Amino acid sequence: ITSSHPFNDVFKTFKFEHPELFIPLINDIMNTCYSGNEEISLLPTEGIFLTPTPEGTAGMAEKITDFLIKIGNKKYLIECQSENDDTMSIRIAEYTFLSAIGTGEFFDGTYNIEMPNYTVLYVRTTKKTPRETKIRFTFPDGQAVNYNAPNILMTDFTKEEIIEKRLYVLIPYYILRYEKDIKEGKADLDVIEEDLKYFSDALIKELDSGRIGAVSEGDVRIFTNTIINHVFGKKAEEKERMVDIMGGNLIYTDFMRARDEGRLEGRLEGRLEGRLEGNREGSFKSCYNLVKKGRITAEEAAEELGISESTVVRFASYLGYAGYPEFQSSLAEWVKNKLNTVQKMEPLCLLVTGES
Repeated sequence: ITSSHPFNDVFKTFKFEHPELFIPLINDIMNTCYSGNEEISLLPTEGIFLTPTPEGTAGMAEKITDFLIKIGNKKYLIECQSENDDTMSIRIAEYTFLSAIGTGEFFDGTYNIEMPNYTVLYVRTTKKTPRETKIRFTFPDGQAVNYNAPNILMTDFTKEEIIEKRLYVLIPYYILRYEKDIKEGKADLDVIEEDLKYFSDALIKELDSGRIGAVSEGDVRIFTNTIINHVFGKKAEEKERMVDIMGGNLIYTDFMRARDEGRLEGRLEGRLEGRLEGNREGSFKSCYNLVKKGRITAEEAAEELGISESTVVRFASYLGYAGYPEFQSSLAEWVKNKLNTVQKMEPLCLLVTGES
């Protein structure tokens, strides 16, 4: 993702690629208890409004909100905001009405409009960032209805809470709490590195336990690096140091491109595409020896093959296994039954290294 608006781009890519990751966030802010097995669908987020101009006339304007999802029979609107905005209440009133009127229904002579639940995610915060969005509808007969909702402030969450509550969509934005110090050259890079290592290690464990899928986990890393690249800007050395923690450029090669080209499908016995280039006999022998000795842990395989442990773990999930331990047992049995020579290790190592 390369853009001058990476915060919204990351959010919207999450929306289209992994809408299910927003369910824990909705549970946390709306006090709901969705299991994640409910039917979810993305709803249209654009429409036309008559918008007042400075001259007092009304002009036609398209309004596009960030995210509108339906879980079961309930609608939820989430707006991603990187700056404080005094017009947010007006925008939310427009967006929510747009989403409601589009699904209104006539019943017994009455047009029923059901307004959605909503929240604003502030990925950057200041002392003036509102904790609640407040809207008040007043009608001609004098009755008034408050339509308020709590906001999500990134700085309210610790890294431990994010993992515990499965708020994976917040991980890319975590580094923004250090943005000001980074730009001013005052940031403690060791602290930032420690936080990123915590998320990287935690994602491996979450993936291995089945709490997050392989593609989702890979994309969380990609999007985190997108924000890192934006925040560090021209600070190349520091940027590279942080990006490498989350997997560096290898992540895109292993996951987005492979997924887009339809590769990495099936289990170990499935289709193998491409061919490993170059002389990798040493890696083949090392991998084969580890399997024969029954001690091919994710860490050892990663060290022998020169790739990250997270790549090895994600590889197992891509093949359809519940976690690395299940893959480890299956791999050992597969090698025992089907491989007799070092040369036959080539397809296996092709998959493990993610080469094509």
